[in-house]
Amino acid sequence: TAALREATQEGERSLRLEAARTVRAAMIDAIPGPAMFIDAQGRVAAANAPARRHFRVTGDPPLSMVVRRAELLNAVAAAQREGQSQAFEIVLRDETDLHYACIAAPLKGPDGAGVLLSMTDLT
Repeated sequence: TAALREATQEGERSLRLEAARTVRAAMIDAIPGPAMFIDAQGRVAAANAPARRHFRVTGDPPLSMVVRRAELLNAVAAAQREGQSQAFEIVLRDETDLHYACIAAPLKGPDGAGVLLSMTDLT
């Protein structure tokens, strides 16, 4: 019976984690500009359609493979390390220059801590 109880608890924990990930993905999808959730290991665990399109995110790559801008990577690291939101602006060079206001906000959930990066186009 102890093994059955442990298996039941593990199944319930797994369901709670999946539900939390589903809610997080829905919230990220509701953000109109590019948005990504970066997990504690620095991987892009979730990204909305604008982020996937603009940064060509597929799977769960390390953020440093998706974005190579030091100010963005430093802000995400600071938000995770200090537990405080970091606001900054960035210009991304592409076919046209895109000017973004960004917020890197630390988040804690049942599957661990991470950072929500949201970007608002100021162009």
